[in-house]
Formats: sequence, structure tokens, C-alpha cells
Amino acid sequence: MEYIWLIAKFLIVIMFFSTAYEKWKNIDEHIAIIKAYDIIPDSMVKVFAWTNIGIEFLAVLCLAVGFQHTIGYVFIIALLCMYATAISINLIRGNKEISCGCGGVLGNHQLSWWLVLRNTAMIALTIMLMSNTGVIGNLDLLGSGNSLSQIYPPIFFIVFLITITTVVSIYYMTSLKKVAEVTKNLSVR
Repeated sequence: MEYIWLIAKFLIVIMFFSTAYEKWKNIDEHIAIIKAYDIIPDSMVKVFAWTNIGIEFLAVLCLAVGFQHTIGYVFIIALLCMYATAISINLIRGNKEISCGCGGVLGNHQLSWWLVLRNTAMIALTIMLMSNTGVIGNLDLLGSGNSLSQIYPPIFFIVFLITITTVVSIYYMTSLKKVAEVTKNLSVR
């Protein structure tokens, strides 16, 4: 069962790393999306955008390395709650035509209640992960009688590589389909 939790943790890590990286890479677009939500005052949007990215990267680092798991999970839960709240506010306002701003392997979608439900499910998964952190990949347990080889056995790296390979493959296959569609649309014109 511990391996299932490990895979789930790696999926959360990959999701948040890919979204943080895409937001960082396209910071101007990220700032524009935050402005479109019309919740943060314009004078604070840039600070918020960079803080948001920093917290996502910090949470990923905590979970990927296995150091300060609880902090990483709390950051993930707080971010998901914040995202679900911001989406809900805009849906109630009738602002459905803006991008969710998720990016990464999750992609960008127009706002919908489906995104709120997805984030709520991810919050529930993260809470379950937080309460089921085992020894494998948990550097916090190094001082409590566990050796480094118990915390990072070979299976840790195998599961990590399989998870990353699978997610990256799906991400790039989806991207290639989008490129093919755009190319097809351009050739039709």
C-alpha cells in the first residue's frame, strides 16, 4: 500500500512542478490570468504571482525530497483551496470565459464547476497522503531509527522514474495532438 501512496505523491509533485514551471516560464500570461480573476488588487498582482510560483516550487521540493512533508502538503492544500475559491467566486459572478491558469500537465481550461470538483478531489487526496506518509521517501524519519537506504530504497527511484516517464509521455502526446490540429487547421486555410 505504501507504494500506491508514493505514486500518488509523485503525481501531485509532477502536477505542481509542471504548473509552477509553466507559470514561471510564461510569467506575463500568469499575471494576466490573475488580473482576469479580478480578486487581487492590480498593485499586488505581480507580488502575488511570484509568491504563488515560489510556494508551488517549495511544496514540490518538500515532497520530492521528502523533507518537511507536512509543510509541503499544507502548501498544496492551501493552494488548491485558494484556486477552488477563486474559480467559485468567478463562476458565481458569471465570469466563465477566463482561463483557469492551471497550466502544466493539467492544461488551461475555461472556468467550470468541474475544476472546483477536481480541486476538491485533489484536496481530499492530499489530506489522505498527509495522513498516510510511510517510511519510503520520507527524509523526516531519518533521525528516528531509519537508515537512508530504508528511506530511499531502489524501488523509490524506480517508481519515481516510471511515474515521471508516464506523465511526461502523456503530456507530450497531448501536446503533439494539439500541434497536429493547429497544423491541420492552418493547411485547410
